[in-house]
Amino acid sequence: MKYTLLAAIAALGLSLSAATDYTKIGAATADAAGDAPLGTAWHAQHIEEVNEATTDDALEAFVDSETAAAELLSRIKPGYQTDPLDAIRIGAVTQYVMANAGAKWYEFWKSSRSGERAIWVGALVKALSGAKDEYVAIFLLDQLRWCADEGKVDAIKAAAAHLDSKNVASLLEQVVRELKRECPGL
Repeated sequence: MKYTLLAAIAALGLSLSAATDYTKIGAATADAAGDAPLGTAWHAQHIEEVNEATTDDALEAFVDSETAAAELLSRIKPGYQTDPLDAIRIGAVTQYVMANAGAKWYEFWKSSRSGERAIWVGALVKALSGAKDEYVAIFLLDQLRWCADEGKVDAIKAAAAHLDSKNVASLLEQVVRELKRECPGL
């Protein structure tokens, strides 16, 4: 459950980051969502299911093997077609592999789950290399910016090289800067 809110925020951020014109996000979201409830309403209506899906044991199952991680990531669909629970699970796994039991609050970048993190980052990079859709690629890049490290920059760039999208290129540039800690103010 502790990863639920962060995952929901990440999933919402992802859906917003896929829009090109940020002045039209509300209209684009409403058009694409149709009669589907907004993310917060869906989350509130399915809170028990979300809580069960985001326990440490449930999340650990997705990083036990490359196959399990790949299976979960294969559930990402083009814009607004991904099951909300799967989007939350993916964001929660990203947070889970970054959790560091016993670390100081200021050591947030250190993970005590290095094996699981390596499996998850590898699966994200592999999924990105096979992504055919801009939305899917942006979703994957958004997860990688939270859990990859500088050592994966070249692999991430290579995995995204086949995508001909200004939006993907823009987010990729941001991800690379963040992972290399080249952001202003850092």
